[in-house]
Amino acid sequence: MRTVYITKDESTVLKGFFALLVLMHHVYQQVLIGEDIAFLDYFFRSLGYIVVSGFFFFSGYGLTLSNQRSKGEYLRGFLRNRFIPLYLVNVFLIVLYTIANIAFTGGGKILI
Repeated sequence: MRTVYITKDESTVLKGFFALLVLMHHVYQQVLIGEDIAFLDYFFRSLGYIVVSGFFFFSGYGLTLSNQRSKGEYLRGFLRNRFIPLYLVNVFLIVLYTIANIAFTGGGKILI
């Protein structure tokens, strides 16, 4: 039997933590809090690279555990269970953005 160092639930919690740090990094880029304080400026600018790497590591760790527990069946249903729902949400958001862009700018500008 293999030793599991971090459970799937623990890796999900860590992914959430890293996702919040990514959000903090993006908010900092817009607001520039602590721009006068060199340490904070360096910390928040560097934060993005580190936390995205951590997020992907723990995401891959959880996927690996799921694949090991299902003995390879996880990958067979991956496209149906993960990719297609994300693709549909992406298409919906693109349509929604396009409608908002036309409604608010007349289609002449790109909303950011």
